[in-house]
Amino acid sequence: MQYLVAVVPPLVVSGLLIRFASLERYATSKRGEYIKTHMTRARELLRLAGYVVTAFAAWHHLPWRIVSGLLVILLAWFAVTTPKTTTPA
Repeated sequence: MQYLVAVVPPLVVSGLLIRFASLERYATSKRGEYIKTHMTRARELLRLAGYVVTAFAAWHHLPWRIVSGLLVILLAWFAVTTPKTTTPA
């Protein structure tokens, strides 16, 4: 049951936002362009892994693992990378 509480509400809210909210303004903003460029699938998976670690640790009351999961999430968001560049043809 607790897994449903952790997973279903974010899915429902995300679906509602995608369906009914006008997000174009955010997609074309500088921040949106930055995320489009730097938030790769690998980073998304890293964020998901951090969430799983954090949720598991919270369930088992393991404070140092909660912190480690949060650090993984922060690493995924703030790790320095070079932007994707294209070489001139």
